[in-house]
Amino acid sequence: SKLVMFGPDGKILEGRNDNENSWRANNGRLEFLNSDGKVFSRFKLDLPTNLFLHTNEPDTLSIKGQYLVPDPSAVQ
Repeated sequence: SKLVMFGPDGKILEGRNDNENSWRANNGRLEFLNSDGKVFSRFKLDLPTNLFLHTNEPDTLSIKGQYLVPDPSAVQ
């Protein structure tokens, strides 16, 4: 696990690497783009659990089954 901090305009302020190099919102999904600009992972918000769950779509390059836990104190 690691901490990821999102900045404006697709910047990742903390936790950035070659696989999670930038982010974008696309069709209601959160996408991480790798340093080549390809979708590395894609998540959707699951309201009952308040987790971002990996969509497990075949076009993503990352390990399937991942999830993101929002920090409630950081949500504005």
